[in-house]
Amino acid sequence: MRKHSLILWYRKLYSRYHCEILHLVQDRPSPSLKAEDENRRRLSPQAIFLAVLLCIVAAGCAPRAPEKDVVAKINNYEITKDKFEAEFKDSIYGQVDTPEAREEFLNNLIERKLILQDAQRKGLDKQPEFLKRIEKFWEQSLLKVALDQKTGEPQTLKEWITQLHKKAQIEINYELLQQK
Repeated sequence: MRKHSLILWYRKLYSRYHCEILHLVQDRPSPSLKAEDENRRRLSPQAIFLAVLLCIVAAGCAPRAPEKDVVAKINNYEITKDKFEAEFKDSIYGQVDTPEAREEFLNNLIERKLILQDAQRKGLDKQPEFLKRIEKFWEQSLLKVALDQKTGEPQTLKEWITQLHKKAQIEINYELLQQK
């Protein structure tokens, strides 16, 4: 019943505006346009309904985002199948790929994420001591990567460091260095 009334409303709207367009093409003022000049500043309920209907139809036709294969969801954090597989293979559990090992690994992963989320909620990730540890870890990791990269090159480590010294601007305050 409602669909039928929408169709009738659309036909009425179409015939009304179709007649006005014909009058414009023929350079004759439309009688209905004179009355509408007064109401031109107001949006009619039909126009609002039509705009909302078009938005709904457009949203329904939009392509959907591909669904992820989520193995587990812990609060707002999702563990996708790809992430689970990568972490599982890198873990000691991945050495023996059995359903029991997978389940135990997943339980450990969930527990880790719960502890991490609790620590973040408490603001532990913003404490100065934690940030210093992160900075030291970052420096050590980057240093290891840089040194590993240099070991494959013919240039010796000492020569490389000497070149780095030559390129750098180094200033040392010996007075502060001697103070205890």
